[in-house]
This record gives sequence, C-alpha cells and structure tokens, in this order.
Amino acid sequence: MRRLSHCVNDRLFKDYGLHPDVDVSYHCRTSGSKEREQMGQWLETFCAEHELEYAGGVRIDEGYAQAFNRSKVTVNLTRTPANRPHRMFDALACHTCVLTSILPEVEPVELVSGVHYATYIDRATLAAAILGLLAAGTWERFAENGYQHVMTYHTWEARARELRLILREELGI
Repeated sequence: MRRLSHCVNDRLFKDYGLHPDVDVSYHCRTSGSKEREQMGQWLETFCAEHELEYAGGVRIDEGYAQAFNRSKVTVNLTRTPANRPHRMFDALACHTCVLTSILPEVEPVELVSGVHYATYIDRATLAAAILGLLAAGTWERFAENGYQHVMTYHTWEARARELRLILREELGI
C-alpha cells in the first residue's frame, strides 16, 4: 500500500515576499470547537500582555495565504490526533514558522518536529515557545526549513513526479 501526502496548491500558498509584521497568528475556523475558540482568545490575551502583534480569525483564499506569509509564528491546534492537518503544509508553504500541538508520526516521515516546525504540549509550553522563538530569532530557521521542505516535496509538481514513478514501478508505464 502506498500513501500520498497532502499536496499544497503552490499557486496560492507561497512566499508572497511580504514583510513578517505579525508576531503570532492563529487563523482557523473556531465555530463548533470550544477548544479552538478558547485558544484564539488565550493567544490574543497573551500577545497583548507581552506587547506582541497578533492576528487571528478566518481568512479566505489569497488573504488566508498572505496572512500566513506576514506572520513570524503561526500557531496550529490539531483537532484530529490521527492525521496531519493540511494547514501545516499550507502555512509552511507561505514561509512562516509553524508552532503546533503534537502531531502523529506518519510514515514515511515527512515533516520533522524540531527541524521543519516547533511543537508545544500545553499553554505553558506554548507561551515559552512563542517567547523563545521570537526572542532568539529561531522562528526564521523553522520558517526556512519548513518552506524548503514543502516546496521540494509537497507541491503539485512534486506529487506528479511521485505518481509517475509509482505508475512506472507498478505498471511499467
């Protein structure tokens, strides 16, 4: 059995070359998820207390992608512990540092915690991670590593190459 990973629409989710003037962002639908709604409220309060620029809420289409591109750190809260959300790949394609709750290991290992993105366990570790990434400037390394990885392995072009290889191996075409 073969598994194809998420494929980023790299015409939409990309580095727009925007200046990262937002310290922390959290862009997702919160309706129907008390946990996500509370996370957004907590982040807004936390950022205000630490004089950090915060952006949250729902964005669509190019505005959604550009919101990631303007952010130094993008926070992600997984809803389904059994898979990696597409938001991870889409945000990384926009050249932002993704700081996410723990993700499951998916074979083959595609994105590596501590290399392509950063993780948190609870709000205490989230707070420490946000402050640490921004103070040390390490958000830039994560943003670059994640961006390069996604642009190399998770675009439509990359997925087409992978599919051609599978067809050649399995069907000889």
